[in-house]
Amino acid sequence: MRLIGIRFAMLMMTVMAVVGGTSCNQHSSGHKPAAAGAKPSPEESFATVMEVFRRRMEETPIGFVVSDASSRSTLTGTNKVTDELIKPASPNEPYKAVVTVTSQSRYWVARTKEEDDADREREAKEAAARDENLSTESGNGNAKSLDPPATAPPGGSSGTRVGALTGERTALPSSDQDVRKYELIYENGKWKLVTALDPETEQSVQNAFKNALDAQL
Repeated sequence: MRLIGIRFAMLMMTVMAVVGGTSCNQHSSGHKPAAAGAKPSPEESFATVMEVFRRRMEETPIGFVVSDASSRSTLTGTNKVTDELIKPASPNEPYKAVVTVTSQSRYWVARTKEEDDADREREAKEAAARDENLSTESGNGNAKSLDPPATAPPGGSSGTRVGALTGERTALPSSDQDVRKYELIYENGKWKLVTALDPETEQSVQNAFKNALDAQL
């Protein structure tokens, strides 16, 4: 009798173990993970687009050097990208976005020093006016001044070109900032660029947007 009781207890333990394992397997198989190929939301897709676009624009160096017989021009610059995601006011409206690219550039010109044409023309006119005034004053006193104008341009008369190439080189740095805005719209599950680009002046921006928009799932 005691042996039968022991066998019955062992049988019950075996049955409980099998039932418990089956229950765990059913619970595990009933858990459905998110599908790996699920379509991202407009916000997630926009974040992907901006990650690629920002990397292409901000990490790509800007610059060139152009040299000729009399000058060397150098330009360097950086881009800063910001964005604004505009959620629709109603279910019938699409998501929109505005991407802003701020370009900061610095430009140097190292050239052979030559007196500016505008300065030469101004100085020539001032010297001619002084000559005329001196002649008028001398005529009133029945005497003609033989002294040249005290501030006449060196190297010739007032009408003579002055300040030819001296061989001295100088740097004329300047900086500039350009802000450009681009509009995007979310249609048919994809972000699209609305703003038309100029391929001659915005080739880098066009390439960056193409790479970014192609990265969408």
